[in-house]
Amino acid sequence: MVRILLALLLFAPPALAAPVPKDFRKLPKLDGKWKIVEYSSSGRDIKTSSILNQTWEFDGEKLSITRNTTAKKPFKPSEIKVKTDVKSKPMAFDYIFATGTVRKGVYEVNSDTLVICLRLSTVPAQERPTTLDGGVGLLRYVLKRVDK
Repeated sequence: MVRILLALLLFAPPALAAPVPKDFRKLPKLDGKWKIVEYSSSGRDIKTSSILNQTWEFDGEKLSITRNTTAKKPFKPSEIKVKTDVKSKPMAFDYIFATGTVRKGVYEVNSDTLVICLRLSTVPAQERPTTLDGGVGLLRYVLKRVDK
């Protein structure tokens, strides 16, 4: 009897393996290039900013920011670490500088549109935003996917 159970466990078809949780199959994919199309700071839409010329490229937990510019002074690309939590509502987004300072935020992905709302302050005591609407003390980015 024990031999039969061992044989079943060792040679069980993959169908008997634990299923992948549905949440993992529906995770929004951030990987790839995104271009900022809207930007607001403390509830004010900013129409003329070099930030609107930025491209954000996600690769796992790495975010590379480049600026598309013809300015004489070149922009040094930035690398930021990001952590996400898709189980929170809205989904949590931590923007981690090389110094270890964290800017807390939330995000949402709908098809080829990514909305990120971050705290303007990096003071540790600051709470994470609870909506994607922006407002006082918040930075709000709307990005469109450049590639798939």
